Amino acid sequence: METTECLLSGTVSNAISEGLYEVVVTDADGSFASGLIFIDSTSSFLIAIQTNNPLNVSSFLGVTILDDSNEPIDQFIAIVADKKIRLGEGWWVWDSEFHPKGKDGVKKEMLTDAGDFEGRVGKNPDVKVNNGVIELHGVGDKKGKKFVTDLKPEDYEGLHKDE
Repeated sequence: METTECLLSGTVSNAISEGLYEVVVTDADGSFASGLIFIDSTSSFLIAIQTNNPLNVSSFLGVTILDDSNEPIDQFIAIVADKKIRLGEGWWVWDSEFHPKGKDGVKKEMLTDAGDFEGRVGKNPDVKVNNGVIELHGVGDKKGKKFVTDLKPEDYEGLHKDE
């Protein structure tokens, strides 16, 4: 079962008092996840969502805040602030660190360090961790091909390991 883990940020539209509320998050396809939201005194929030219900996490998700009797008290669109990319063996990286827009990220650094892999797995392979090393997995017409490196995930700033 796929797990979606992301951070959402934004500002609530109604005058809701500071506190912890239950929330339902919906994507454009109608899939949903529930969780908790903490709203601060400025009506800003940050929601961390982890769900086994796969969400289409593009850039916006619908958010409904519920009161104590599960009735909606506010609805709005939230911006996806970041999403976890799971690499395997408990290793993960925030999408914004992995391949940030407009600058080089951890993925580019790993691909540079990996050496001559393009002929086997293509120019933009998936990055996985297996047996304690970084592997590059082909996509598209290179799907099913693998390039095993001697690179260790702990050598890359921005990669995290679950405890």
